[in-house]
Amino acid sequence: MSWKERRQKGQYREVAFYLDAGSLSGGRRLAIHEYPGRDLPYPEDLGRPARNFSLSLFVTGVDYDQHRDRLIEQFEKPGSGTLVHPYMGALAVVVQDYSLSESTAEGGIAKFDVSFIEVGATQNPVVTANTKDPVTSAANKALEKLIDAFVEGFQARGFVCGKVARM
Repeated sequence: MSWKERRQKGQYREVAFYLDAGSLSGGRRLAIHEYPGRDLPYPEDLGRPARNFSLSLFVTGVDYDQHRDRLIEQFEKPGSGTLVHPYMGALAVVVQDYSLSESTAEGGIAKFDVSFIEVGATQNPVVTANTKDPVTSAANKALEKLIDAFVEGFQARGFVCGKVARM
């Protein structure tokens, strides 16, 4: 099966469009460590950044304006949606920004340049047991007992609380 046969009909949140051109940007997130006296840096890999999809798309026909308005409505709707990328399939994305161009000379067509960013599942913080506070509390109690035992065991005879006792 050729790439033309694998190509899908483009849509965002079930509003169809035609793809003119598209691009994808990605790579790796890196922290570059550079040290005095060394010629080569050490890049620390921090994982893959979000993929950015830039699409030049259009809607056309006698009712193009209705499709244009539906796309604008979906682009401005909060939250993520499903983008059916003609070459890459279904993707969970959010719209970062878009621009629209129309002209009387090219009547019946609305052209969009749209930037999408991939989204993943929300990962909420996980509740874990606080082990620091109980350990600190136990250590403080043990220290107090140790100080009390030291004071009790090393009191000099004839002295009470730092004063000479009368015999």
